[in-house]
Amino acid sequence: MLTGRSPHPKCESGDLLHWHAVVTRGDPPPPSSVLRRSAAAAQRREARRLRGDLDNVVLNALRAEAHLRYRSAGEFADDLERYLGGLTVRATPQTWRYRAGKFVRRNRIGVGAGIAAAALAAVGVVGITYHARVLSQERDRALAAQTRAESAHKTAERVSDFLQSLLESARPDRDGDDVTVRHVLARAATQLAALKDEPDVEATLRTTVGNAYVAMGDFDAAEPHLVRALALRRAEPPDPIALGEACNNLSALRYQQQRYRDAARLAREAVDAQRSALPTSDPRVCTSLNNLAAIERRLGRLDEAERLHRQVLATRRRVLGEQHADVAQSLNNLAMVLIERNRLDDASEALEQALHIRESLFGREHPESAQALYNLGVVDQRAGRLERALERYEAALAIERAVFDEDHPAIALTLGRIGTTQLLRGAPSDAVGPLREALRISERILPPGDLRIHNLRLLRARALAAGDGRTEAIALLREAARALDQTVGPDHSLTKEVKIELARLGSASASNRP
Repeated sequence: MLTGRSPHPKCESGDLLHWHAVVTRGDPPPPSSVLRRSAAAAQRREARRLRGDLDNVVLNALRAEAHLRYRSAGEFADDLERYLGGLTVRATPQTWRYRAGKFVRRNRIGVGAGIAAAALAAVGVVGITYHARVLSQERDRALAAQTRAESAHKTAERVSDFLQSLLESARPDRDGDDVTVRHVLARAATQLAALKDEPDVEATLRTTVGNAYVAMGDFDAAEPHLVRALALRRAEPPDPIALGEACNNLSALRYQQQRYRDAARLAREAVDAQRSALPTSDPRVCTSLNNLAAIERRLGRLDEAERLHRQVLATRRRVLGEQHADVAQSLNNLAMVLIERNRLDDASEALEQALHIRESLFGREHPESAQALYNLGVVDQRAGRLERALERYEAALAIERAVFDEDHPAIALTLGRIGTTQLLRGAPSDAVGPLREALRISERILPPGDLRIHNLRLLRARALAAGDGRTEAIALLREAARALDQTVGPDHSLTKEVKIELARLGSASASNRP
């Protein structure tokens, strides 16, 4: 019935004596082994069901030794019922593994629950240990935050007292009515050395003074304060957040000084420090990444610069919303990369968005609105829209003159662009004045060897030479050539360009002699 054949194939023919001899000389094969040899897939599947207890029950009923068989049909039937009920059968050896297996199969839910409970108990022990560690870390962070808050409060009180006394010391009756921010900052600088026993207060005040000088365009005056502030923040044990801010401040100064590799090193230190204590979405981490991206652009690593700017822009939009000054900053900085990649339409779109956000937040008469207008002018100039570029630059200049000192670097930069655009328009006489003023400011605020000064001398010489100022133009070029030979050498591209222009003007002057 189980296999479709006799358990003893040799007995399917022959007489009774032959049948008796076969049955009493050996046991038949297990039913499952017969089916496994079948060509039919269904019978091979059935073999798996028969293997084990059912094989043993059948074989026990057919044992060659009579005393090893079931003693009665009832005993045979009882073992079959036990098999159908999932109980152990007498025909199978009663090993511990066999009995345990039968128990598990009969009680799957209960055993599963028991195993789960045991697992949960084990996980609970691990979980308790893990959560204890997490709680300990959270406690340490909370204590560190509390310590920082208390320290910050004390520092803020001392800084407030210092600044109040500083402002009270600026007396018009003694110093005159023209007491300026520069006077106050200079007085502060002389008093900061007295704070050597209060490093947090000294670092905070030096940062304030240094950043004020940077905002005024006085980079030389800012440098010692920002360098000292960073040295104080690096002292043991360093606060990673304060350290990151100090690195960022000095990095921004190095960027203005065109020391881009130093700026990049400091920006990376800022990112690493702040990431160790803050989530990536924190505004301070975004600022550090944004600064690093701007420096990467200056170093010519445009792929990395664009990747970082887009990462920061996406984070700021998600965290701050669209109408935020930091989002406008990211749009502006991304546009600078796109300009260098000559993707001018994309750059213009980003800058228009930045300008809209800034005007809605700050109004038209604001330095950040001026910056967006200036950069839109750069896009128009590159695209050959010179009249439109000139309008943008002049609008930016009007804002800058209203909000900055007359010698601010932003004014010099915009005047230089206006002069360049006038030259491109074929109006050199209109370029002379803006380039003269840009050169005057730059010579006043930049180091003598700064390439921006010599580039302005070259541009102004070209504007003068197009009119009746050839003599002055040659003098400017000679001065630039001498300085460039000493600073960057004769093989620098700007040195070569200045000398070519000087030779052209010299030969033109010789040919014009009577």
